[in-house]
Order: sequence, then structure tokens, then C-alpha cells
Amino acid sequence: MDTQSKIDWFVPALMIGSWLSGVIVALGHHFYYHSLDGSPTDIHESILGFGISSQQITAAVGTSFAFVARAFLIFATSTAYIQIFWRAAKHTMKQNTLEDLDTMFSGLSNILTFRKGSVWQKYPLLLLIALISWLLPIAFVIPPGTLSVVLVSGSRTVMQNVPNVDFTSFNYIAGIPFYTFWDSKIPQFLYNGLSVEVEKVAVAVAAQGAILPITPPAQNSSWALDFYGPSLNCGIMKDSVRSQVEPNIVEFLNNTDNCNLRASTYLCWNPGPDNEEPVVHTRNTTPLPFPDAEFLKGDNKGPFTPIYIALLPSVATDPCGILGNSQHQLPSQHIENASFFQCDLHNASYHVDFAYKSGVQNIAVEVERLEAVANVFQMFGPANGLDEQLSPSDHLNNCDRLEEYEPLADGPCVFDTSLLKRLSYTGILDGFRRLAVGSVSIAGADGVPEVDTSIFATSLIHTPELQYLLQAVKDPRKETALQNQYILNKTSRGAPLSNIEEISPRSSLPRAMEELFRNVTISLMSSDLLQPNLASPFAPPPVNVTFTTLNSVYSYSPARLWIAYGTAILVTSLALAFGIAAILPNNASYSSDFSTILRATHGAVLSVPVQPQDMDGASPLPKHLGTAKVSWSSLDDGKSTMHPKSSGENLVNHIESDSDQNVPSIVSENITQVGQDVVQSDAAAVSIGYNTQHHEVPRGLKTKRRYIDLPSL
Repeated sequence: MDTQSKIDWFVPALMIGSWLSGVIVALGHHFYYHSLDGSPTDIHESILGFGISSQQITAAVGTSFAFVARAFLIFATSTAYIQIFWRAAKHTMKQNTLEDLDTMFSGLSNILTFRKGSVWQKYPLLLLIALISWLLPIAFVIPPGTLSVVLVSGSRTVMQNVPNVDFTSFNYIAGIPFYTFWDSKIPQFLYNGLSVEVEKVAVAVAAQGAILPITPPAQNSSWALDFYGPSLNCGIMKDSVRSQVEPNIVEFLNNTDNCNLRASTYLCWNPGPDNEEPVVHTRNTTPLPFPDAEFLKGDNKGPFTPIYIALLPSVATDPCGILGNSQHQLPSQHIENASFFQCDLHNASYHVDFAYKSGVQNIAVEVERLEAVANVFQMFGPANGLDEQLSPSDHLNNCDRLEEYEPLADGPCVFDTSLLKRLSYTGILDGFRRLAVGSVSIAGADGVPEVDTSIFATSLIHTPELQYLLQAVKDPRKETALQNQYILNKTSRGAPLSNIEEISPRSSLPRAMEELFRNVTISLMSSDLLQPNLASPFAPPPVNVTFTTLNSVYSYSPARLWIAYGTAILVTSLALAFGIAAILPNNASYSSDFSTILRATHGAVLSVPVQPQDMDGASPLPKHLGTAKVSWSSLDDGKSTMHPKSSGENLVNHIESDSDQNVPSIVSENITQVGQDVVQSDAAAVSIGYNTQHHEVPRGLKTKRRYIDLPSL
């Protein structure tokens, strides 16, 4: 018995080499994607005159890596399958039909073969490798997708000018007119109100109740500002002031004429320049604790702190006891549920953080209140061109003076920057004061409200303390109101004609006033006309601005790539191990070449004869051949050996390879009609390459030509 091994180690080497190549390609894919991780995607290159983006290149390269790795691993798996197939076909005690062999051999190319469960049940290992081969490509869909494009924020910091405030300037006040010359020949000037731009900002902020949009250097940027600016300190009116205001109000309401004509339920005022204390409005000559009538209620001749507010809710419902026929309250009783507030101007330290994301503004403000600030009413300045007696070279004529108190004519030329800041503070306070100063009164016997204030146009009206004013102005208690008449009719026109205002009260009035004033101060940065003049020696310096950019970069997920590749490599390794293990009992290695199939089926024996019309091998396989059982002969030392066959089956004799008989004579001798099925020799299988027209069987023998059909392997 010749036990010499017929194993060609090229085939297992090819399987292992293909597997290793797949692993190497997977590693290459990993390192390629790793090199791109975090790099920008907006790179463009020109190849053969065509503009190609970085993303197009990486997508093509990544897909190529996955395709090549797939090709190597599937080749290793299919080669292992071939080894296991021949083991199942030739070296088993289980006989296979020709149809079984077709099913197993086509397992890698025809998915419909998996319908033949009875075949795969006999060979589960072959089924496992076939399933691996079919499912393996799924794993290679994932790796190209492990490199994605994400937006990441990058930042850079640059020193530059940003929207800011400069209170050491004349931007916030109106033109200051010349008033008179004092004995020193130094001209005096009087404060004349706020600038138009400041008033516009104050009105806009009051209506919105929030900081106005400030234009940033970029849509995604941030910076911080530290500066000194004005702030309000609001709270309960001082007792020393209230003790004088309350009698004034009671005295006013005690006068029937005052009460009938105009009883105020809301009062906001500030004292005039010649009167340090507040004066409540009066319409007669009744002596009051504050007889000075020149600046009653602070009639806009000067914004002088403090700002005073008196709220008398009971006056809104029963000003003098003349509404309805109910018993009225005494004037002194109106004071019992009254509220009195005052606001003082202070200097403050501001720290403001500006942050913009996609243009959306986010501002955080921290305020540390400092010393109180007195308003400015008069000042002394340059004399240029105001006095004809002064020569161009005169000291006073060439002095850029700014002082609050009259200086000496021959004194030093002083420019008081703190005075200029106080002037700016005064202008800003003036803009805020105009929003609140005035009155809401109940006038006449019908109790019709008269509004002489802008408080309703501000967000302050939604504070808890001022909610009663909304009710007083709408006057819902009067059933004779036109709106109520429609509602009482309960028709379809009633309810839809009026919207009910449902606004939750905000913070208390003092806190709301402080916040509103703070928002006005910050919102000054929104105006181009109020921006600092960079040529000024007092202009604020540039600040660090952080620009945040959203860049598209590659993001690599190695875990997902190796889950996919690792699974593919693992199952391929399993198939490879089974394939190599099948080579040893086969004592041979097989390829998918046609010559391998031709030589391997040389000793195949069918249990039924092949009809001439079936010899063309056309599909489909005839049923009688599909159920035919296939046996295999083996060659040992030149002697013919066969697998045992059951009784009644046609036996095929094997032709010795060194026989000197020619094929026709052998066929003639071995294919003989004996009144039963023809016994076909192995030579008949060989005779497929011969044409019987050239090799005739002697006529002396009663014979039939029949051929063994090769299984479709």
C-alpha cells in the first residue's frame, strides 16, 4: 500500500497567506483612518484637472480597503470549503446522490441550495462554512462607515475692539448751552438733558424688558468687559421723606375740589433744582408742606435724584368716596395701604460676559454697587469765542477747562474727567426717569382714569405693586363699559373681541427698576452712535475676544471598525482551521480548477446509466440522474479497488493505467448486453474524450454505448 502523501502544501499556504493578507489590509485600513482622525475635511486637491475633495478621496480609499480585505478573507474561506467538500464527497461512509453533490458543490455560488435541508443535515460543518462565506460580506459594510464627519469647535483669541461704553465723553448728553459769565470771566454752562440716542435706547429697553441685541465681532465669539458705570439703588422711601410726603397727600385729598378733579393713584417725581424734597402735584393754592411750585412733580427741567414713587391703590377704587354710593374712605385711610419707594443713583463696578453662539446672544452681568453719585446741573468750561474781550492768546481762551465749581481766573486749567462721567450718568438717569415720572389719576365723578406717564409702555407695569394700575385703566368694575356689554350679551361676538391679559407678575418694583436701569446701561453698547471714539485718550482699550469656529473634521471609531473586522477575521480563522484539518484525512489538497474536478471524478461510479441525450450536461439535471448514487474507486499500487456496492447495482471495472489495450477494444469487451443493465467499466468514463465514430466497437458483439456522466461539482 503506497502511503506516500499527496498533499500539496501550496493550497494550505495559499489559504493562510490569504487570511494574513486580509488581516494586514484591515490593519492598513485602521492606520489610514487613525491618521485622518481629527484632521479637517475641507481640503481639496486636483487630480488630472478635476477638483476632488478630501471626503471623496477618503471614502474611496476606505471602501477599497474593505473590498480588498473582504476578497482575501472570502478567498480563504472558499478554499477551506473546497477541502471540506471533497472530504464529504469522497471520504465518508455516507453515499451521496448526484443531486446531493450538486447541492454541496454549489453552496458557495447558489443561495438556493440552502433549501435542501436534508443534505446540509448530513454535513453540518459544510453548512457552517457555507453560511460563513455568505454572511461574511456583511461585516465589510461597517468599516467604511467608522470614519465620519463631525463638527468640532475650535477657538482662537485675538485682542481687538468690541462694542463698549465710554462715559468719559459727551455721547450721552444733549448739547450743553452757555449760561453766563461769572466774575472770573469763566463761562458757566447748564445741563440740558440726555442725547436723543440714549433716549431711543432707554425706550426700546423699557418696552422689551431685556438687553438689546449687541452686534458681536463674529457669530461665534465671546469676551468680557470690566468698567465703571451708573446703577440704581431702589428701596423703601426713607422715613424722613415719607413723614413729609404723607401729610402732603392727605392735605391734597382733604380738598374736595382736588379730589373731584384729579385724585392721583400713582405718582412718580423727583425734586427740582431749588427744592431738595419732593413736591406733590396740586391744582389749588392750598398751602402744602412743599410750597415751591416751580418744579412740581419734576417737570422735566432737570433729572435730579432721588426718584420718588407713591402708590395709592385705594384711590383707584374710591378716590374721594364719590364712586357708587358706598361710604368712602377718609383721606388718611388711603395712606394705610399705600407704598412709597425711592431710587438713588450710584457708581458701580460692572463685569459683563458676552457669549454668542450662532448669533444667539447670552449676556451675564455682575454689578457691585459703589458710592452714591450726585447729579450735575452746572459746570464751567472753555471761553473760546464767548467773550470778545479775550484775546486768542488769553489763558482763559485757550484752556480746555471742565470743572463743576467756579475756578480762579488765573488758576490751573483742569479737565475733570469724573465730572464728565457724572454728566454721562445724569443723561442715562434722565432717560430712565422719563419712563416712570408722571401720574395716573382718577378724574371726575365717573372715575375715568387719566394717564400722564409712560409707565404702561414699560415692563415695570407687570410688577406686583403695579398690577392694580392695569385694572384701574381697564376699569372692569363698570358694567356700563362697551366691552362688558358685549360680553354680558353672551353672543358669539362677545368673548373673541377682547383678549384677556394673563402675565405672571415679575420681581418686585424696586428690583425690576434696578434691573431695567442695568439693562439700559448695557444696551448702550448696541448703538453705533454711542460707541467710543477710538481717537479719544479716554477710549477703552481692546480686549481679548475668543472666536469659536465650528470646523468639520474626521472622527474615527476604531472600536466599531475592529468589531466588524475582528468578527470577520475570527470566523475566517475558524473556517481556515476546519479546512486545514480536512486536508489531513483527505491526504490531498484540492483547488477549484476544472482539472481537479476532472481528475477527482475519474473514479466516480453512478448507480444508473447515463442516456445519450443527457451527455450534453445542460441544466437542469435529469431526475433519474439526480437520485443516482455516486461511488468512488481508488487506486492503490496499480490495482483497482472500489467501495462496496449493493446488489443489483452496476459495477464499473477500473482500467489499469499501464494497460496496453486500446480504449475501443476495452469498451467493446466491457460493455456487453447480457439481457440486463450494462456493466460499465471505468474506461467508459475515460471514453468521454473519444468519439465512437472513430473508435467503433466490433460488430461481433451485441453492445450498447453508455457513458458515465460527470457530477456537476
